[in-house]
Amino acid sequence: DTVVHALLDVIFTQLLRDMSDRRAAQGASFSQAVHDPQLLRVVQCMHEDCARDWTLDTLAREAGLSRTVLAERFRMAMHDTPLSYLRTVRLQRAMRLLVESTDTLERIATAVGY
Repeated sequence: DTVVHALLDVIFTQLLRDMSDRRAAQGASFSQAVHDPQLLRVVQCMHEDCARDWTLDTLAREAGLSRTVLAERFRMAMHDTPLSYLRTVRLQRAMRLLVESTDTLERIATAVGY
């Protein structure tokens, strides 16, 4: 049991590092999304409740856009897909919780939507 939890910690840490590295390399521009009220709404939803079971459809409904239009505009502004960006938001929140709390990895993973 101890070995399994240690391996999960290692895998999760590697995943966090990989996502962080990819995010830095992509140079996503949050400021571009801020200028588009519909994209801003989607980004806010993800940041406010990253644990929610978001889909492209539910995000598009929040924005008042079709899934296709949301996906295209999001990629143009953020250089990423909405669901990939959500994954990054979740991992960043998990990193913060790992540092700031004493919760177990399992609780943190649940708190961010995994």
